[in-house]
Amino acid sequence: MKSNVTRSLLRICCIGLCSVGIAIAVMADSRRAIASGEAALITAVGPTGVAANVNEDSPDYELNEEEKKFCAAYYSACKQFRSDAVAATRMMEMTHTGQDGQVDNTKANAFKHSLWTALMTTSAGGTTLGQTFSLAHEDHQYDLSRNTRRRRMSRMDIINNRVGYWVGKNAFGTDEKAARISACRTLVSRMRTGKKIGGKLDPFDEYKRLGFGSSSFEKSPTEVISTLIWRRSRAKTGMKVKQYSKPARRCEGI
Repeated sequence: MKSNVTRSLLRICCIGLCSVGIAIAVMADSRRAIASGEAALITAVGPTGVAANVNEDSPDYELNEEEKKFCAAYYSACKQFRSDAVAATRMMEMTHTGQDGQVDNTKANAFKHSLWTALMTTSAGGTTLGQTFSLAHEDHQYDLSRNTRRRRMSRMDIINNRVGYWVGKNAFGTDEKAARISACRTLVSRMRTGKKIGGKLDPFDEYKRLGFGSSSFEKSPTEVISTLIWRRSRAKTGMKVKQYSKPARRCEGI
C-alpha cells in the first residue's frame, strides 16, 4: 500500500515537473522568436538609428522610432533598402577611403548619403518611399531648436539625400540595373561641382543664400535641387581621398 502511494506521489510530481518544463520551454521559444524577429528587422534595414560611434552598416545598429514606424508598414522595402545601403557604402569605398565615408560632414559621406537615397528611389520604382525613409533616418534632428552640430549634420544629410532622390527619380526606367548605374555616374560627376561650406553656418540657410534651393527641404519634397554639399574634403585621419582617372566606370559594378 505504501509503495503504491509513493508511486502515485512520484507520478504526480513528475507530471508537475514536466508541465513546468514545457511551460519554461515555451517561454524560452517565445523569447527566442521575439529576439529573432527583432534581429531580422534590424539586419534587414541597414543604415538606421542615431547611436553615436556605431557603423551605420552594422546589423546591430538600432532603429530609431521613426524608422520603426516606417518598417512596420513597409518591411519589404526596408529589406531592399538594406541592400541599397551596402551597395552605396561599397561604391563610396571604391572612390574614397572607407574611413572617410563613416565620418559626417566629409565629401565621401555626402556621396554615400546621396547615392543611398538614389538607389532606394530606383528600388522603390521612382517613388518617394526611399526619400521618406531617409528623412525618418534623421529622427527629427534637423528640427532641433538650437543650431547645434547635430542639427547641422542632419540638415546637410537631408540636402544630399534630396539630391540623391532627384537623381534616382530621373534615372529610373524599365531597366533597374541601368538606372542604378546611371544614378551612380551622375553623382560621381556631381562631386566635381559640389560645394564646401564651413564654420557653424546652417546648411539650409547657406544653401538658400548660395541660390541652390529653399530653406525647408524636409517640407518641400517636390523641389528639384542638384548641388551636393560638405564641410570637409576628407576626415582628419591623415588618409588621402582615393583618386581615379575614370571613377564613373566603377559604377558598372554597383
